[in-house]
Amino acid sequence: MLKKSSRLKKKEDFERVFRHGKPLFFGDLGCRYFFHEKAFRVGFSFGKKYIALATKRNKVKRMIMGVLLEKKKIWPQGGDMVFFCFKKAKNIKRENVVYLIEEILKKIV
Repeated sequence: MLKKSSRLKKKEDFERVFRHGKPLFFGDLGCRYFFHEKAFRVGFSFGKKYIALATKRNKVKRMIMGVLLEKKKIWPQGGDMVFFCFKKAKNIKRENVVYLIEEILKKIV
């Protein structure tokens, strides 16, 4: 589990990332990243439209958080990142999430 200080919670933070952040898309998942000087923080925005069951949405969030914690050594110094779905996610597997996180961190670091 990510620390509270490593998570995005406020609506204003999410809006800033979606408005000014750079988009990256891989398969069914995407993310937006916004650089700043503070600590690295992560948020999730998975709507019912794309992943219907709350249990599946939570499972995807836990998978992404777990992979991010494994890759903590290569996190950027500062910035906010929001993960989201942009089309119906049929089958999101851990291998795909690991590849996604590695590619995203390579592009932004």
